[in-house]
Amino acid sequence: MLSYQEAVNFASDVLKVSVHQKESSLSLLNELIFAFYENVPFQSVTLQAIPLEKRRQPTLEEAKTEVLSGRGGLCYTVNTFMKYFTEALGFNVRHICSSIKTNNDHIMTIAEIDNEKYLIDVGSGYPTFEAIPINFEKESKVYQHSFLEYKFAKEEKDESLMIIRLHKKGDFRPGSDAATTSASWRVACIIDPMPRDLSFFDSSMSLIYSSSDHLVFHTSLRIILFPNGGQALVLRDKLLYKEDSNTHELVIKKEFDNFSDIIEEIKTLFPLLYDEAKKIVN
Repeated sequence: MLSYQEAVNFASDVLKVSVHQKESSLSLLNELIFAFYENVPFQSVTLQAIPLEKRRQPTLEEAKTEVLSGRGGLCYTVNTFMKYFTEALGFNVRHICSSIKTNNDHIMTIAEIDNEKYLIDVGSGYPTFEAIPINFEKESKVYQHSFLEYKFAKEEKDESLMIIRLHKKGDFRPGSDAATTSASWRVACIIDPMPRDLSFFDSSMSLIYSSSDHLVFHTSLRIILFPNGGQALVLRDKLLYKEDSNTHELVIKKEFDNFSDIIEEIKTLFPLLYDEAKKIVN
């Protein structure tokens, strides 16, 4: 999907990370992951810009074009790209599947470095600013990245080992407003760490991208980016949130009255998405 030179150019031009030779160190991987969150948005604009009857699973070339341009996209676009991007730089990586709402509706990446395995996810809309080691016994440490507090746990399911992602403070999914102050943990997704070929996802992703019943992003406008050192900037429907630099909570900065105002805000904050956003109005 990507040549080594294309990967180096993307790292330099979009992520602002210098890569001088093929390297598969954990420190470089974490630098790339963090830079991805800073510069490539998770967003539903490009999906909604396509008429509903023409929406479908992106091809590899389409995913490549969207991320190389800096426009980003949903999980399949950005996480599929992330696997091939890191692979081109010399990392040992594979696709793995995860289930958020329905079975296998989220694609992720697993990397192996010095005989240790790490989860990579740059495409859920939630911050995961580093590769997550999965060599913990029962539960991982608690992570605090940007506005989100989260951790991972292991669980046997149908004689297979699953990894459960759990959210606490900062989870903003529908129906989880109370989770921002709750002392309880909420299951965010169930991850199957078994490596998969990309074709494994064809049936689930085809349905998700073509059916508005299977993906909230067909109707809910989302753009999520973490510029300026990982400070969250979230456009969710008619609300614009920014991360408070002291409390790290998401604070509503604007509420829009009409879609034209939203488009103008996109032009200011996310200019690479402006042309696609205008198609939603049309």
